[in-house]
Amino acid sequence: MGSQPEPEGVPLDLLEAKRELSQRRLASSTMPPRVWVKKVRVEDAVRQSDNHLHAVGVGRKIVAGKPTETLCVRLYVTQKVARGLLPSRSQLPASIAGLPTDVVEAAPAFLAAQHKCTHRRLLEQRPAQGGISGAHASIQAGTLGARCISRKAEEQGMWFVLGNCHTLADFGAAPTGSPILQPSSNDGGTVEANLFAELHRFVPLLEGAERANQVDAAIAKLSSQASMDTGVCTAGQIQGTAIASNGMLVQKHGRTTGITVGVVDDASVDTIIPLDRENPTKVALFVDQIRILPRVALFAQPGDSGSLILHKPGNAALGLLFACPDNGSYAYASPIRAVLDSLEIDLG
Repeated sequence: MGSQPEPEGVPLDLLEAKRELSQRRLASSTMPPRVWVKKVRVEDAVRQSDNHLHAVGVGRKIVAGKPTETLCVRLYVTQKVARGLLPSRSQLPASIAGLPTDVVEAAPAFLAAQHKCTHRRLLEQRPAQGGISGAHASIQAGTLGARCISRKAEEQGMWFVLGNCHTLADFGAAPTGSPILQPSSNDGGTVEANLFAELHRFVPLLEGAERANQVDAAIAKLSSQASMDTGVCTAGQIQGTAIASNGMLVQKHGRTTGITVGVVDDASVDTIIPLDRENPTKVALFVDQIRILPRVALFAQPGDSGSLILHKPGNAALGLLFACPDNGSYAYASPIRAVLDSLEIDLG
């Protein structure tokens, strides 16, 4: 897979510093399961302090709870501990290559594919549209991204639906041709009554903190062009693609939370994501992803994986949502151009 376009408005020296720190700190991560779950007592947090870093990115330095104009390398931890309480080996750097850093407390993210909700986005729709319930028959729930077409000559005249590898391909375990349901199984979908598409191809998820993933993406083949419209539920028609930048206003429509509005908080974050909630030591490293904060309350919750991230206004596609913490306080998305290039597709 080729290199991704650099996010706009982020100095190259900051990106290089982020990547250096990411390779140094995240690649050696061995976070025990308890670190992914919740905050702990200060004395326990100090004892576990080598294992609290779960993402490295670039954003505005936060002072007294508010973002400043200073861009910095961000270090995202499950729990902040006063620097004076930490042993020197566990202290995160205050700067790197002369550039400032900022330690940000944030709940860890999980692949967002489960839970129930209500409303029409949970029901069968024909033609379907982006932003509604749909996933592999083995997955509890996910969100359909958008209709797409292939760049491959031998696949002209075929239509596909875009989603995540973990929602459409069962984390890469599903065989080609296996059933995609709309709605998802948690929403009453069955192979007999709600077969919507068949898994066509996916980008394998590379396990381990030492191997980098650029996207969580897959496509499934539709039976016909008429099976799915080109738009996204509530948000409307997609207007091309664009590169995310810090401060950009965005929206998404997902199976669980419906339409929500957020802002790009970090346009180039590297993060470790658990692949199995029952075994959080089974992880994958994702690099150069997009981190989004909600404008109000929450942006995404489990079941919203596969949602297309759209610029607001304008509706240019920016990314494909794949992970979020259970509290909905932020979400991660893979840059859309990397998604399209990796699968050799275009939206449409």
